[in-house]
Amino acid sequence: MTIGNSCVTKVLSVVLVLSCCQIYAEERNIRALMHWEGVGEIYTIGLNQILFQGVMEGILYVETEEGELDGAFATCPISQKINSETGKSVATGHCEITISSEDVVYASLDCEGQVGDCRGQFRLIEGTGRFKGVSGGSDLRIRSVLGALMKGMASGSVVRSGQGIAILSNLIVRTP
Repeated sequence: MTIGNSCVTKVLSVVLVLSCCQIYAEERNIRALMHWEGVGEIYTIGLNQILFQGVMEGILYVETEEGELDGAFATCPISQKINSETGKSVATGHCEITISSEDVVYASLDCEGQVGDCRGQFRLIEGTGRFKGVSGGSDLRIRSVLGALMKGMASGSVVRSGQGIAILSNLIVRTP
């Protein structure tokens, strides 16, 4: 084999490896909805400032392009700061989305708006199993009755059975 043939062979090998990787890489745009129940505690952290720290848990239902509806269990610890005078709120959180014992996706979220209607971003951070190397995200909208549950509660009170929905209207899921 000559030096020229060796270089051509190496270039073809690299092209073949890259093209194989392209075959397995996938990007999907889906819709997802999570009906959740929450529990947490509220704290007064300043004049007209309330902090809710808790967890949302529920089933994340995913509708694919083909119309299939699949579910996964999601647990999302969340922290929400609320201005009790204006009703404005800002929230951040993280989610563990379990599809199976081998397939788990980790995500983060942040949103702001009024109590009961928070809009922002949901980002896929990493995963295991078939979701190893996952990335992507979506616009996020969280609806809840949290504001109604918190009225008149003292600092340190436990909020139980808060309910709501999280809507991911354009979730892009990229897998390597």
